[in-house]
Formats: sequence, structure tokens, C-alpha cells
Amino acid sequence: NVDLDTNILVSAAWSPGKTASDILNTAFSGRFNIFYDLRIMEEYYYVMHYPKFGFKGWEIDAVLEPIVKYGTVIAAEPVTDIVFTDESDRKFYEVAKTAGAILVTGNMRHYPSDGIAKQVIPASTPDSEENRKHQQLHSLSHRALCLSHPS
Repeated sequence: NVDLDTNILVSAAWSPGKTASDILNTAFSGRFNIFYDLRIMEEYYYVMHYPKFGFKGWEIDAVLEPIVKYGTVIAAEPVTDIVFTDESDRKFYEVAKTAGAILVTGNMRHYPSDGIAKQVIPASTPDSEENRKHQQLHSLSHRALCLSHPS
């Protein structure tokens, strides 16, 4: 069972065939379950629509729809005895702890080192080399789609 930090979804959309997308594909195949709550789904939706990422609607749907379809929404127990450097990360920790799941992240510095959170990929940014490669690939695939379906 896993709870996915938003940076995992962004990385999966940027880099199909890499660690983050492998995690999603494994979950979507039913090998483990993704837990989330409504606060997390709201953040997923909001962040995936940031203009700086440039994701198309179908790319966002390809990531979010299977989470809703195959994942498990829960009501997380509040965790009030831990201070978070970024309070927006609290919800991920609460869901993971409530579900007995592993919180999968690309950025451990926002979470306590109690074993609930596990870093599986390095954190990346929109200005990273990984993002530049994604943008080039996205541009090429979009051109190919336009050529194969002229208007």
C-alpha cells in the first residue's frame, strides 16, 4: 500500500518509463493500492494543471483517472504531534499513517524520518534537464499527432 506525494505524479508524467511511472503502472495493475483523501486529490489536480508544467488534459487524465478508479479514498486521522517544514505535506503523512501505507516521495526533507516516508526518486524541478527532455519529447509527439491527424 502506498500514498503518493504529488512530485511522484509530476515525475511520472514528465518521464514515462522511469521509476515514478513504474510505480503508477504497478499500482494500476493491482499489485498494490494507492491511498489518498480529498485534500490530496485536490492538490494532485491543482498542481498537475500548473501552466509551468505544460501538461495536456489527456496527460493529466491518464495519471489521475486510474488513481480515482483503482485507488482507495480514506478519511485520515489528524497528526498533531509533528511539526512539518511545509504544512501542505501533512496530509500525505496523515493518509499514509492512517492507511498503514508507505508514503512515496521524491523529497524526504519535508517528512519525519520515522520510516513512513520513502524517497524513491530524486526531486526534480520544471527547470531540470529531465523536464527539458520531457518538453522536447512532448513537442515531438504533438507534431507527430498533428501530422497523422491533419485538420
